[in-house]
Amino acid sequence: MWKVVVESKNQEQIRHLVFVDGINGRIRLHFDMVETSLRRKVYDNYNNPALGLPGYGPVRVEGGAATGVRDVDLAYEYMGDFYYFFKNNFNRDSYDGRGAELVATVRYCESYDDCPYDNDFWSSTKRQIVLGDGTVTDDCVGHELGHAVTDYTAGLCYFMQSGAINESYSDIWGEFIDLTNGKGNDSSSYRWYLFEDDKYGASRNMANPNIFEQPQRMTDYYYYCGIGDNGGVHINSGVGNKAAYLITDGGYFNGYSVRGLGLTKAAQIYYETLTHLLVSGSDYLDLYHALYQACMNLIGRFGITQNDCENVRYATLATEMNRTSTYCVYPKAPICDVGEPVDIFYDDVEGKEYWKLTPVTMLVLPKYLYSSEYARSGKYSLYGENLDVLSDFAISMKKGVSLPVGSALYFHFEHAYDFESEGSTMYDGGIVEYSIDGGRTWYDAGPMIINNGYDGVIYTGAGNPLSGRYAYTGTSFGFTSSRLNISSLAGRNVKFRFRIGNDEAYADDGWYIDNVRIYMCQVKIVDLTGYWVSVKQTCGRTSRCTIKGKFVVQNTGTSNSSAFKIRFYLSNDTIFSSDDLFLKEYSIKSLKSNTSKAISFNVKLTSGLNAAMRHVIAVVDADNVVNETNENNNLLPSVPFL
Repeated sequence: MWKVVVESKNQEQIRHLVFVDGINGRIRLHFDMVETSLRRKVYDNYNNPALGLPGYGPVRVEGGAATGVRDVDLAYEYMGDFYYFFKNNFNRDSYDGRGAELVATVRYCESYDDCPYDNDFWSSTKRQIVLGDGTVTDDCVGHELGHAVTDYTAGLCYFMQSGAINESYSDIWGEFIDLTNGKGNDSSSYRWYLFEDDKYGASRNMANPNIFEQPQRMTDYYYYCGIGDNGGVHINSGVGNKAAYLITDGGYFNGYSVRGLGLTKAAQIYYETLTHLLVSGSDYLDLYHALYQACMNLIGRFGITQNDCENVRYATLATEMNRTSTYCVYPKAPICDVGEPVDIFYDDVEGKEYWKLTPVTMLVLPKYLYSSEYARSGKYSLYGENLDVLSDFAISMKKGVSLPVGSALYFHFEHAYDFESEGSTMYDGGIVEYSIDGGRTWYDAGPMIINNGYDGVIYTGAGNPLSGRYAYTGTSFGFTSSRLNISSLAGRNVKFRFRIGNDEAYADDGWYIDNVRIYMCQVKIVDLTGYWVSVKQTCGRTSRCTIKGKFVVQNTGTSNSSAFKIRFYLSNDTIFSSDDLFLKEYSIKSLKSNTSKAISFNVKLTSGLNAAMRHVIAVVDADNVVNETNENNNLLPSVPFL
């Protein structure tokens, strides 16, 4: 009896155990040793719009024989390539990580006027990919199922920059699958082209997005600024695509020389970024930081090194992800001009519910207060819907916040808005209001806004309750942030609310608000010092003298310290010098702001040595490794021994 293990040389996860009769060569036992949840199902709509979704069939299911219909069999095959790429590289079981069935409809048409259909998409409601006639390629199938992976991980909102990153990720997965499955045209002249095997021809190039009028950096002429195509998701994805090309293959671009990491490392970094670091409202600046952090997270795995991470940083600098687009994105409001925030109130909209929907001048209220579709941190944001009926409502604080006196005070929030407008006519919008009497009276906080204030006036001819008022109107082109100086409210108990006014017809998306905070700005400093509680010497008639002491080290600053050391010396006077006798050393890992730590020590002196009339000097931060505001209070002598 012969025992044979059959494995695949390519990415397919094949491992069969076969027992062959050693005399007659017959197979006595055969079974699959791979635990897999791969399940595929393909429908065929024959270019008939009446069939809908999922359509006619299924015409081929997992393990079924080839049908002879090119689009059907290619969809089946390429869904397998997608599955094994994610399984083999990331141990991800289908797009949801839980073995979801892979479903495709081929030769789909939306209408008789648009048939044959020359597009493809992922349907999150039907949980399947939909493919037009002749568009079934490996990178296309990988691209559309890549959207499914994004849905089940970061959930990048398909709008503005987060949507462009969503689209770029699908391009990346599609091309990575294309370059590793050994199928199609992967010659150097076609490398980094997308959908090159499609009957309609290639439509993107990741190495040079400009070929198809996509931007390859944030200040590129081709960077799209508008609300069409969900804010240019299929255009501005070029920035992300160029970065992926540079990280993988390397090259010189925009003043930066990037050494490529290769596809394996690049794939791991992009997967780590998508699954652990991005959220639904992430933008290119977030991706700039996240790609580098993902690389740092993976150092020591998959052969990734610190030098690799530096090249990731060069790629994102070359594509200017750290810069704001020249054409349309609002610059974000700083939190503090100097120092760091000390929060009085902070809500990332992920836990305790601090807000409620309240009617203002009309009783109509939207159904929802929160959204899980578009957020800057975590999963949720506050959501003020742009209704298509006459309405005036607010997202209001449930409880007021008492503001201290003596420091500058600020109110800061991140937000994205898309209110109904047409050209320069702004039909709907939102304003920020505050109350200092428990919510009985409300005042417009517009005059307090010092960064990214109102940007339009609401039209007076459509009945909007905020007609003629300055407000946030039109679109913010994704998430931005605004800051108010509320120092004039010091000593008061204050409530804030986000008020939305809608006219009687039509609507766009609305107002998303996240990471709301009230705070002071404080310059964080460290100041280490200390004082003696006690110190004494005891000497026996025949034994050596012993010094016992208790010293308290303090951090009187407003910031936690890093690690430092304290050394104790015996000195003839109160001035520390290199001739003083070393006694003891202690290591402090960190000392929090405005806290102290007591240190007790016991040291036996050498035979014949007496500390009478001498001092013990404590040297705080003995190696001078902590940056302090006052370096002159680190030498603390004790009283002399009697």
